[in-house]
Amino acid sequence: MLKFINKHKGLSIVIGLSLILFIIMLIIFISLVFSRGKGAYGNRLDGIENVKLEKSFLDSIEEELTNDTGITKAKIRLQGKIVYIDMEAEEDTSVDTAKELSSKILEKFSKDELEFYDICYMIKWTKENENKEKEITVIEGTKHPLKENISWIK
Repeated sequence: MLKFINKHKGLSIVIGLSLILFIIMLIIFISLVFSRGKGAYGNRLDGIENVKLEKSFLDSIEEELTNDTGITKAKIRLQGKIVYIDMEAEEDTSVDTAKELSSKILEKFSKDELEFYDICYMIKWTKENENKEKEITVIEGTKHPLKENISWIK
């Protein structure tokens, strides 16, 4: 065996380095594929059990939105640390009125909930233009846990 290694030093070095590289790649692959029991969110949801949002609480906000004038349909869903609030506004509801209503929703959440969850709004209007074609307008807003205000995107 030593005679072969001494006779083919270059080949022996290449084979040895290839073997080491293969072992390193195998270790990396195994550590990436076989996670250590972490969920899809990793440790990003740590502390969520202390600031839990109940389905009944979200349903009550949804019901209050649909009973409010200016909103025809509302849907609230919770995904991880993000609360998605989708609303369909009546044709004659102004953008400012919809934004004001969104700010009122924030008052329903406690201080701890506002500091933990992202809250994302999507408000949609369907209007008919002069050609009797439906025209859809959408604005989106986001409230980050570290911020006080809603940032709006048109």
